[in-house]
Amino acid sequence: MNFICQRGTIKEKYGTERAAAQMCETTLLNQISLEYQKILGRRLVGIYVHGSLAFGCYRRERSDIDFLTVTRDPPAPAEKEALIDALLKLENDWPAKGIEMSVVLKKYCVNFVYPTPFELHFSKMYTERCRQDRKTFCRAMHGTDRDLAAHFTVTRAVGITLCGESAASVFGAVPPRILSGQHSRRPPGIGRRSRGRHCVLPAESLQGARSPGERPDSFKRAGRQVGRRSASAALYLLD
Repeated sequence: MNFICQRGTIKEKYGTERAAAQMCETTLLNQISLEYQKILGRRLVGIYVHGSLAFGCYRRERSDIDFLTVTRDPPAPAEKEALIDALLKLENDWPAKGIEMSVVLKKYCVNFVYPTPFELHFSKMYTERCRQDRKTFCRAMHGTDRDLAAHFTVTRAVGITLCGESAASVFGAVPPRILSGQHSRRPPGIGRRSRGRHCVLPAESLQGARSPGERPDSFKRAGRQVGRRSASAALYLLD
């Protein structure tokens, strides 16, 4: 299945010139998508990129690649280990801040639950743990994650569909009261030490989209302001 086959291509988000500079990310995500389809088979619903790459402000030297893997039912233990193995084998191709991936069930994407259950999570900080004992890691790495509320909202609004069902059919709307609740938790990296490396989006800038995939003007502006602390609900960080 071709990379970003349904909505939100790299070219659309970055323009032809900058899209050419993202070819390594295109290749990397193609490889991950193909491996995950082999591992999960019919269990896989789809793979969706969110974060800075989806927003159109990705920088390889200071960003990570964030994506959600949505399944119909929980992956088997061996499948979880294979998902991690696939990422570790591609470590040399990761951007500076690595890869962040969560496996979530479709039923929680369609009918949102908060805090949201996840089946597996991986990021660069867990690389050594996975290399030493990925079986134990995969057995323990599940639970709930409050940040998935923001990730789901971003994916619904501007996410990139690598394969599978469209994001519009998978991700339902997250209640505004939950997004606004993010304001009570100051995101990491925001404050005196952030030095303009992050962007905070107000919740209403994403809620203003009339349909999945549509960027309201306020969202476009917010998505390109760096180092700005929102006066309203702090929803999302661009790493």
